[in-house]
Amino acid sequence: MRRPQLIGTRLWTKYEGRLLELFFAAIELLQNRDLKTVTDEDDISRTLSQCLETANLRLRQVGRGFDMIPVFNAPTQPRVSDPVRVSAVFKRPDFQHQLIDDVAQLSVYYNVECKRLGDSHFSNDYVDDGVKRFLDPSHSYGRDCCSGAMIGYLQNAEPERVLAQVNTRASSHKIPVIKLSMDGWCLNGVSRLDNIFERMFPVTRFHLRHLWIDLRHHY
Repeated sequence: MRRPQLIGTRLWTKYEGRLLELFFAAIELLQNRDLKTVTDEDDISRTLSQCLETANLRLRQVGRGFDMIPVFNAPTQPRVSDPVRVSAVFKRPDFQHQLIDDVAQLSVYYNVECKRLGDSHFSNDYVDDGVKRFLDPSHSYGRDCCSGAMIGYLQNAEPERVLAQVNTRASSHKIPVIKLSMDGWCLNGVSRLDNIFERMFPVTRFHLRHLWIDLRHHY
C-alpha cells in the first residue's frame, strides 16, 4: 500500500510558509485594486492571480518567491499512479502549486479554493463547493498533502455572522467547526481561521487554513 504522506514535515512547513507569504503579499495588492466593478468570484480570483505575479516578482528581488506562481483554474494534474480517467483529474481548483521533494522523489500539488462570503447562500457555497472538495474523494483537493487553503472574499455582512452561518452549514455535514485564530478579526485586512478533519483519502488528517479578505470597503 502506498504510504499516505511522503513529503518531509520540515520541507512541507517551510514550503507552505513561503507559499502563504506569497499569497499574503498578493492579497495586499488585491486590496489596493479597484474592485467596484469586479464582483464575480472568478474575476476576483483572476485579479488575485495577476497580483500573485507582481508579488512574486517583488519577492524574487529579495531572494524569495518561486520560479513559477500558483496556476489559476487549471485541471488537477494526474499522478503516475492514477488510473487514466480518475474523476479528480477533471476538477479545477482555483489555484494549485507544485512542490517537488527530490529526496522522496515525489511531487504534490498545494490546492487553494476561493469563495465569496457575505449573504447566507455564499456561506452555504463556501462549505458545499469549497470545504467539502477537500473531503470528497471525487475532487480530492489536497491529496497527498497534510494541508491546504481556502480564501474567502468577504463582500458584505459582519464576519462574526458569516462565520456562524458557515459553521452551521459545516455542522450539517459533520465537518468540524472553523475557528478564528488568536489574533481575532482583522478588519480591512486578512483574518486567519483553521479547521482540522479526517478524510477517506491520503493524507487522511488534514489541516485546512482559511484566509478571509475583508473587501467590504470596495462594495
